[in-house]
Parts: sequence; C-alpha cells; structure tokens
Amino acid sequence: MKIRFNNNNDYLFIESFDELFHLNNLNELIFIDCSNLILNFLPLEITTLINLKCLICNNSNLSFLPENFINLQNLEVLSLNFNNFKQIPLEVYELKNLKQLFLINNNIYEISNDISKLTELKVLNLSFNKIHQISGLIGTLSKLEMLDLKHNNLLTLPKNMTNLVHLKRLELSNNQIRRLPMKIKKLISLEGLYIDNNNLDHIPKDIGHLINLKKIHLNFNKLNHLPKTLNKLENLEFLCCFMNPIKNIDELLIKDKIISKQTDFAKLESINTTNEILKITLLKHSL
Repeated sequence: MKIRFNNNNDYLFIESFDELFHLNNLNELIFIDCSNLILNFLPLEITTLINLKCLICNNSNLSFLPENFINLQNLEVLSLNFNNFKQIPLEVYELKNLKQLFLINNNIYEISNDISKLTELKVLNLSFNKIHQISGLIGTLSKLEMLDLKHNNLLTLPKNMTNLVHLKRLELSNNQIRRLPMKIKKLISLEGLYIDNNNLDHIPKDIGHLINLKKIHLNFNKLNHLPKTLNKLENLEFLCCFMNPIKNIDELLIKDKIISKQTDFAKLESINTTNEILKITLLKHSL
C-alpha cells in the first residue's frame, strides 16, 4: 500500500490498513493507493480521513463502499477500476469536490440522473463496463473535459451530451452506436473523437464546426462517405477511417497531412479533385 502525507512529497509504503491506522498525523493524509489487495470491503475507519484527496482501490474485489463514505468531502480523485460494482456507488454522488472518477472494468449498466450531482467532475472513465443507457443529465457536467465510455453496450447517445462545451476528449469505441448527435457542433472544445468499431453509417455535417479537432478515429464502421465539411477542420492532424466502405472522396476532403497510413480506401470508386498528388496518395491507399 502506498500513502502520502500533505507535508511530505515522498510516498510511504506500508503493509496494510491495520498499519495505516496506527500511524500518527492521519489528519494530514492526502493519498492512498491500496490496489491489488483483495479487500472485499474498505475499513470503516477510512471515512475518518477527511483530508484525503486521492483514493485508488483498483483490483480489490469491492462491490460497495463503507457507510459514511460521504465524509470524504475533500476527495478529488477516486479510482475503483477492476472491481465488482454494478452501478456507480450512491455515496460517490455526494462527493462535491470530486474531479476525476475511474470505474474501469466493473459491471455498471447505466449512468443515472444522479451523475448531475458531480458538478466539479473533469474526468469520467467508465470504459469496459456494460452500460447501455446514459442519462441526458450528463450534459449538465459543465466542467467535464474527458469522457471515456469505450467497450460498453451503447446504441444511442443522449442529445444533451452536446452541452459538454469544455469536453476535449470523447472515447466511444467498441459500442454499437449508429449515429452521433446532430448538434455535435456544440462540443466546441473537442480535440479528440474516438469512435472506432461501432455501427456508424453517417457523420453529421456539423462536425465541420469543431475547429479544435485534431484527431478523429472512425475505424471499423459502416461509412460510405465522409462529409465535405471536414475540410473546415484546419487543426486536424490525424483522420483514421480504416475498414469503412468509402466509395468517393470529394475535392480536398482528405488532405495529405492527415491521411492515416492505416486508412483503407478499398471501396473507393471516384476521386473528385484536380490535385494529382492527392489522387496518387489516395489511390495508393485504395490498392
């Protein structure tokens, strides 16, 4: 187990919670990492550590949090990856200063309306779960910068997700999503969109308004064309659309600098451009 006190930049290593609770100055404790200890449950005494800012309990066989966990009101980072939670614990929603929440690889099946209580949240990672439904109230998380929902069971996305105006990275790969929200242009801060291995057959034209986009991953979908508005993305550095049945490229839709080496244009039938270098480049990718 790794811990750190507020007045010391060095981490200390101890054997167990029993040892922890025999230490002095526990009111100065700000960091605990008890990952890979088969705990089954956290000790109730942990709720007395009211100045704790970061708690990491990955791979600990947890399925619930202790009573009075809401006492940890200074907690900013909570990581409960590789456990057995079937939902986001209700106690978590009462942590008013929480900025980063990680529940990777659990058995969570939905994001409920209570998510709106986490008003300070900047990072939410619920990848590798069983989520099939997201409350539209996720759009109220006005400070959210990173949302990772890859490897879930999502079919649709709530319209209000486009209210996340500070979102910089959106991870949706390995779901069953068919359409992106039509008002995607409202995600004005978005820099990275990752939606590989879904059932997308259409990209909204409004994607051209996302002027901060640098990376787009669209591999393994059902796209047969890309919108011309991609031309407007002057900051785009990387576009990857491997394994899509794309049949035509209009004008300078795909610029030399952003063509991924993995991009596959095997179904390409026409290239509508007078740029001979671009034609040659695209044809190489279609072979």
